[in-house]
Amino acid sequence: MIGEGPSLGRKVWFWVILGMSSVFFAEVTVGSQPFPFFDPFAILVAVPLYTLHMLVLATVVVRGRKVTLSSLFVAGILFGLYEAYITKVIWDPYWEFGTTVYFAEIAVAQTVILILWYHNFFAFIIPLAVGEALCTSSSKVFSALPARVRRMFQVERMPRTLLALGIVFGMFQAAAGLGPSVSLLSVGASGLLLFAVYQAYRMTGGARHSIDALLPSERQFRVLLALLVLFYAVMTPALLPENLPGPVGHAAVLLMYAGAILLLRAALRRNGQELAAEGSGSADPALAQVSVKQVVLFLAVYAVSATVLGFVQPVAGVAALFMHIAGVCVGVLILAKAVRTSVRPREVVHNA
Repeated sequence: MIGEGPSLGRKVWFWVILGMSSVFFAEVTVGSQPFPFFDPFAILVAVPLYTLHMLVLATVVVRGRKVTLSSLFVAGILFGLYEAYITKVIWDPYWEFGTTVYFAEIAVAQTVILILWYHNFFAFIIPLAVGEALCTSSSKVFSALPARVRRMFQVERMPRTLLALGIVFGMFQAAAGLGPSVSLLSVGASGLLLFAVYQAYRMTGGARHSIDALLPSERQFRVLLALLVLFYAVMTPALLPENLPGPVGHAAVLLMYAGAILLLRAALRRNGQELAAEGSGSADPALAQVSVKQVVLFLAVYAVSATVLGFVQPVAGVAALFMHIAGVCVGVLILAKAVRTSVRPREVVHNA
């Protein structure tokens, strides 16, 4: 019956979709793992890592709450910090911009990109918004995006937006230097598999449930959080332990964790006050329905863009670098707003 809540099997299927989406947008787009759904190590490590982070953080900031860009963004900071204790990239990056600059044993440029731009959007906000749009009856995450962004996904603008996004994603992957043929196979295989999972879910009636109903319950959340903590406990000493820093590097990352957690708590408290003030009468602005044809268009443009730009990889690399810089600037502005609003007196936030 329509009024019934989703079964556990349906919820797990949705969780898998969110995890796969996070891996696709965060790993395939930059060529870090071109075939994450076909590689045993990626299936055993990368997919669980992204899925657990996605589910734990989405449950904290979305289920039963008013969703804002600030809370999503700060949750993305916590997501991106896995690049410390899991991959050790924050302390010992495998990619550089000329000479790597360190401060407190932390690679500055790489850390800024990872926790103020890339993981916030590509690993968390984008896949969460796409997963909700295609697989649920709600649009809470989409409603948290700026009005200018939401207008880009109106019916009449949707094809142009997807066309532009396909070109941009292709540029990011071409910049990785995988080569045209690998990029084509990567986008084709990974993208079509993810699309097939989306379609199978939708065709079996899964999209009738809201994201609140599909995210983990309180008990399920505790289990997933425990699994995430266990994942860190196992992978921190198992994966590249030689790249762990000295006391200063640990202290710097732990301070970032503490700052992000405090900021997220403030954002969630503020969202709760605003939700109580608004009541339950306001509806989320809906995302225009995305057709199968439009999704295929996006994947096709993405694959062609990655392939063609792969022949001029240095050009794609420079363009991608400027996109990363612009993204970090956007991230700094969002973070500054989150910090500014978190320190306002409670009554000012309540009446805003």
